[in-house]
Amino acid sequence: MREYVTLGHMEAIETNPTNFTQCYYIPHHAVTGKFRVVFNASSKTTNGVSLNDTHFSGQQLQDNLVDILHRFRRYAIAITADIRKMFRQVWVDPRHRKWQQILWRESPNETLRIYQLKTVTYGIACSPYNAIRALIQCALDNAEAIIDGSRAAAARNSILQCFYVDDYLDSVDTTEMAVIRAQDVSTILQLGGFVLDKWNSNCSRAQATICGSSVADLAINLGDHDTKVLGLHWNPVTDNLFFKT
Repeated sequence: MREYVTLGHMEAIETNPTNFTQCYYIPHHAVTGKFRVVFNASSKTTNGVSLNDTHFSGQQLQDNLVDILHRFRRYAIAITADIRKMFRQVWVDPRHRKWQQILWRESPNETLRIYQLKTVTYGIACSPYNAIRALIQCALDNAEAIIDGSRAAAARNSILQCFYVDDYLDSVDTTEMAVIRAQDVSTILQLGGFVLDKWNSNCSRAQATICGSSVADLAINLGDHDTKVLGLHWNPVTDNLFFKT
């Protein structure tokens, strides 16, 4: 929660609301494992209605999983990455933040304070749509940052067709093309505040260049490494897709 404040993703408000029909307090709790905060906007208020009951979830904006997986294995060199804190890179209009209020204090000895979440919040029904829609607009607005027209079009289409929420999966013919595609997609997305990390590839030379490391160092770090790919497991060293049961 301190990180939310430090990054400017939530802020304390000093005035208590006088009309409780014009705001919503989202219950929240921590989960262990991969430690994080969970916001439950499906929690009912005293009138039996939750915030999620009042929201449209929005239409599907991205392709089906199977289509994305097929593109991922269409060509020889596969690359993957994900967007760091994707939802929290998208600001919510200040007029609407009153629907994203929480109560928080770091210690039971402190006074409860009211905070407003300033960014798209995971756990709200419309949040996936809003984050994905912002990602799409980022691709449309910023592709011209790539001077070469054909590369710009390829990178823009890659963003539009090869993302499933924050997971990026694409494939190309050669190592050089993999590096160029990764650089171009990163350039476009960074202009909208989206940062790609956790790069992976079945080509160690491509991954080393993208990550700015040596092939030898990469080989030591990979070992029997495998990663999640849209519900499947993928070992980029052996280049196998598999399930774990």
